[in-house]
Amino acid sequence: MEITRNQPQSVATKHKTSKSTTGTTAATTAATSLSGGTAHSLSDLGVSASYDVALSPKAAHLQKQKAKAYEVAQNTSPIREDKVQALKEKITAGEYTPDATKIADGIVREAVRDQLAREPYPAL
Repeated sequence: MEITRNQPQSVATKHKTSKSTTGTTAATTAATSLSGGTAHSLSDLGVSASYDVALSPKAAHLQKQKAKAYEVAQNTSPIREDKVQALKEKITAGEYTPDATKIADGIVREAVRDQLAREPYPAL
């Protein structure tokens, strides 16, 4: 990402900053000089500054992909209809045999997690 600062002419003319000084640092340097040594922002001195931002092609691509992934996630149901339908069919056919050990392990694991969430460091 490339950020360039567009300084107002009055500040740029009176207080030139080196090319290594950028963004907020340049604004603070100029504001410090203008205010007699006390650091203020340029906006405190009644001077406005603007910035131009240019994203690299890779950053722009990633931003588009993130927006697309967010849109897909928003439009996707949290319920897996295919799994629900398959389980319904197994139950109806009498073929569903849940593993009691896995169910008990899940219940205990969830209870421990809930207890730790309420009291992360129980007294011994």
